[in-house]
Amino acid sequence: MSYLGVGVSPGNVAGAPTKLNEGKVRLTELILRCFVCALALISAILVATDTQVKEVFTIQKKAKYTDMKALVLLVVVNGIAAAYSLVHGVRCVVGMMKGSVLFSKPLAWAIFSGDQMSYLGVGVSPGNVAGAPTKLNEGKVRLTELILRCFVCALALISAILVATDTQVKEVFTIQKKAKYTDMKALVLLVVVNGIAAAYSLVHGVRCVVGMMKGSVLFSKPLAWAIFSGDQAVAYLTVASVGAAAQSAAFAKLGKPELQWMKICTMYGKFCNQVGEGIATALLASIGMVMISCISAFGLFRLYGGNKARQSSLW
Repeated sequence: MSYLGVGVSPGNVAGAPTKLNEGKVRLTELILRCFVCALALISAILVATDTQVKEVFTIQKKAKYTDMKALVLLVVVNGIAAAYSLVHGVRCVVGMMKGSVLFSKPLAWAIFSGDQMSYLGVGVSPGNVAGAPTKLNEGKVRLTELILRCFVCALALISAILVATDTQVKEVFTIQKKAKYTDMKALVLLVVVNGIAAAYSLVHGVRCVVGMMKGSVLFSKPLAWAIFSGDQAVAYLTVASVGAAAQSAAFAKLGKPELQWMKICTMYGKFCNQVGEGIATALLASIGMVMISCISAFGLFRLYGGNKARQSSLW
């Protein structure tokens, strides 16, 4: 969600104070990039330098971040984010000192792609390719979107049901222990997020069907922004929930001897297997959601192409 003003900017709005507006945007971006750089660096340092030694039966055990692959990933990703934000922070400072305005589309797309780490190829669309048959292309895109949304809705619903209905009772020393998804917060998050993704995809699937029946084309910029933002939010949520659930599942399956964490799945095999099926299904749903985000980005940015003589059509 960086450079919201690239498509519609002071440079293409008649009479707008270009340099003044660009200066405000650049200053806001600089503050945010410095904020991200500082927080990412602090996070990486806090985790990387965290250790504790505990004596267990005269044996000293040292806990450190490398004992958990998820923490190693957290440190690496935050290090990359800090370095990336620092580089672009310097770029913002240089741009402000020179008083330059970003009118280079390739550079703007490079920055957008770097910030997003996805949606490559969104810039070329029916709206900015001369002579492109807009309605024909729009119909193909809408059909693809409808198929993907139905795909995500079904998979997200199946994943939520698989995990939410998964239970297993095991008797340990005459005491019955019941394993259920609410015992792990990551699985609760997975069920909630997939429920949201299923409902969200169903609503937009209906919207696609109505749009195809009417034969309308999306020319409403506010609606395009709303769809784009919603798709991105749901895509990020699904990916994050799958990552969290997968990490928790790995601990349950493999344990962590360094931290004295036992292998839960040796006791609750059926429970773990069904959870694994739910996570795999959720992974497919998250991939579908990312693809939908690319389509919504396509639908949004084509509205800022060179074709300005368009008739408005809302759906």
